[in-house]
Amino acid sequence: MDSPVPPLAATDNPKRLTTRHELVPNPVALSRAALAVADERLRQVTRYGHSAEADDAAPRQHLLRLGHVFLLDAADLLSRRPGPAELTRVRRKAIQAAALCLSEIERIDRELAAGAD
Repeated sequence: MDSPVPPLAATDNPKRLTTRHELVPNPVALSRAALAVADERLRQVTRYGHSAEADDAAPRQHLLRLGHVFLLDAADLLSRRPGPAELTRVRRKAIQAAALCLSEIERIDRELAAGAD
């Protein structure tokens, strides 16, 4: 299970931190989740053709609203005292939602870059 990012202790100096990775106690566990999101995004592109061009052609809010649906479904599953099989489904839905959010962030970045030209 991924460990959460611990809060800063009173003795920690946030200005001393050089990277955000110093706040993460176990970057290997975090990277497993991040890799799962990247794999899902690749699956969305290769299996369903959801490329950057297709994302740009989709109506605004579509990607975020779809991600929201996945997250609501995951939250509903969590509210029922899930067992291992349900937790696996919750994880899968969270990964799908995160990949959709990632594609929306990429779309926003492209729009901002185009506006800067």
